[in-house]
Amino acid sequence: MAHNDNPNSPPAEGWQIEFAKTLPQLQQLANTQLPSWTLRVLRSSQLDAQRLDAELHTMLQEQFMSIFKYFQPGHVASFDAELNLLLALMVYSLSIWRGQATPGSDLMNLRYRNDRAMNKAAAVAAAQAQTVSAAAQQTAAASTAAVAAAGQGVSSGQDQPAAGTAVEQVHPPWLHGGRTGIEGPGLSQQQKLGYALGFVLMPYLWIRINRHAVHANWGQQLDDRLGSTLWRLLRGADAAHKLGMLLNLWVFLYEGKYRTLVERLLGARLVYKQANMSRLISFEYLNRQL
Repeated sequence: MAHNDNPNSPPAEGWQIEFAKTLPQLQQLANTQLPSWTLRVLRSSQLDAQRLDAELHTMLQEQFMSIFKYFQPGHVASFDAELNLLLALMVYSLSIWRGQATPGSDLMNLRYRNDRAMNKAAAVAAAQAQTVSAAAQQTAAASTAAVAAAGQGVSSGQDQPAAGTAVEQVHPPWLHGGRTGIEGPGLSQQQKLGYALGFVLMPYLWIRINRHAVHANWGQQLDDRLGSTLWRLLRGADAAHKLGMLLNLWVFLYEGKYRTLVERLLGARLVYKQANMSRLISFEYLNRQL
């Protein structure tokens, strides 16, 4: 070590002592997770996508029912629920089941994202960041004490860990929405099956149960206690569902997430498919009319 003639100059190992003192702050900064993106998806785009899906289903239904125009009307009307179920299954299998967006959502530059996986990854990242920060502070404190006791720095760089390398952190690149805020995994297999149950199978079962209740006169036979009880249960379930839809609509208008109760239960959120892509629906004609 070279001799220093200036008595006011710091010792040669002073920079290493100062580095050991600031090491906890450096490691804390290196391991700090970026805050989550405040992603705002236009509510009008989400509602327009829902309306487009409904209009597309109506158009396909008209074309599909034209196949049976030479059949007797009564025979076709008795199986219209099954035909609508088959049509909904076809659209579902070609869109959601394949990991793609529905036709209306695709036109509005939207797709489904698994928000449950996003929240779980964010919680794991926060826990790892706390663990790394605590370990870095302990390591830095031990290094500072060792340097101060020995009166010399660590010139080889092997006794002090580099900032941010105390514990390796492996996080998915889409954490907190990635670079654009819209990144993230698509729906899982369980969510896809839940989507089919909520949007395809349950409407069919509800229609069939209500038709059977009307044909069996559950609400008019006072002597049939079982039928009356089932009728009241159906009306109560219908009222509860409508109330839940109303509350969910109010929350959706406030937060901008989850248009329907099924999407909220599944954790399936609509986000932009591409960050720099506008909606494919042109409103020029409507603007001219207005």
